[in-house]
Amino acid sequence: MNLSNKQQVSKKAFTENILNIILLAPLGIVPIVFSFSTIDPVLHPRFTVLAGFILIFSIISFYSVSKNKLFIFQDKFFTIYFIYFFLSGISLFYFSINFADGIFEWMKIFLAGSFLFLFAQNMQNNESAIDKITKVIIIISGISILTGLFQLYTILTNEGLTHQSVYKMSSLYANKNIFAEIMLMSLPFTIYSGFMNKGFWKITGFILCFFSLILILISLTRAVWVAALLSFVLSLPVLYFFYFKKIKTLKIGFKKIAFLLTVCISVCFIVLFLFSKFGTTETIVKQSKSITGFTYGSTKDRIELWQKTWRVFKESPVIGTGLGSWKINILKYGNQELKSENNSTFYQRPHNDFLWIITEQGIIGLAAYLLLLFIFYKYLFEVLNKSSDKKTNLFFILVFFGFTGYLIFSLLSFPKERIEHIIFFTAMMAPVRSEERRVGKECRSRWS
Repeated sequence: MNLSNKQQVSKKAFTENILNIILLAPLGIVPIVFSFSTIDPVLHPRFTVLAGFILIFSIISFYSVSKNKLFIFQDKFFTIYFIYFFLSGISLFYFSINFADGIFEWMKIFLAGSFLFLFAQNMQNNESAIDKITKVIIIISGISILTGLFQLYTILTNEGLTHQSVYKMSSLYANKNIFAEIMLMSLPFTIYSGFMNKGFWKITGFILCFFSLILILISLTRAVWVAALLSFVLSLPVLYFFYFKKIKTLKIGFKKIAFLLTVCISVCFIVLFLFSKFGTTETIVKQSKSITGFTYGSTKDRIELWQKTWRVFKESPVIGTGLGSWKINILKYGNQELKSENNSTFYQRPHNDFLWIITEQGIIGLAAYLLLLFIFYKYLFEVLNKSSDKKTNLFFILVFFGFTGYLIFSLLSFPKERIEHIIFFTAMMAPVRSEERRVGKECRSRWS
């Protein structure tokens, strides 16, 4: 190899390393950014920092990758995403009565799609991308959990465990519910690291998984409890057919399941002990029973809110009432039988992302969103069906668990508003898209 070729290889390797650093940096930096100089100390600062990373990454990426290699021009998922973004823009510019908030929502849709595309585009030829993503998520999860544990220690020593005191356990996030949601979305990475890595990363993965489950239970966040349980149940047949049965690891697989169940049972006993010693077990028992308590408490409140939201939807069912307009339109239907009846609480979102989308972006917007989800799961099962690698299959089965959990708690919450959720679902979605392209190319090359 002559000097000129060596310089070209060195320059290419240097560019790839820079791209990898910038690619992974948002995963580790954006979720910990905050500023007390803004109304929301985390939402707007994280939006700004993510936008800055995307701008820098776009310039470097488009400079180093020729257009004929950008799969966005042939990709169904990103074509549908562009349509979703375009429809959202129509809803904003023609129907929104809250233009400033609508623009912010529209820009979040743009950032989410841009970050996902750039992430998937630049990791498609990187065989170690999944391990790198996992390690970065492990680090940020560790920081979040340590912060949460410190807050929990302060609560235990000063106030004791009550329904009100656990609201102070929010870690790096706006409130304890978002913290619990992030802990659930980090579980695929901590579990994967525990089972598939060695040494430090293996031990750290299991430790973080253990404490994530403890903090999720202590947070008393029912939406995350329901999401974790349902997504686990839904993941069992996927785990059986695409891991135990396909890779012939039935005996080892059941040992892993038994291990995880043992951890979960241990977590339950520890949490019950903490509530009995520093509070009362009635707190967690009452919170569990309230999941099905549709006639009282916040569950009743949300059902009433959803009914009023449906009335807003019927005003403009096809194209929606406009991005950012829900919080204004909902006021015309009054606040009777809601927590906001005291006129000191005001709802800014309907605590259901799907209702939020169909109300502001209409049936067409929701259809585009659901089509995106369908294509994602289609890609995911294509990867699981074609791959026979143990590590690959386990990772994507865990992604199924994490992303399904995200969708379930989005029926009871508002994760599409938060920037940290964009970071975590990109960490799950991008590997699926890249791996599907890689596996597809390998299959086509075998038949050619």
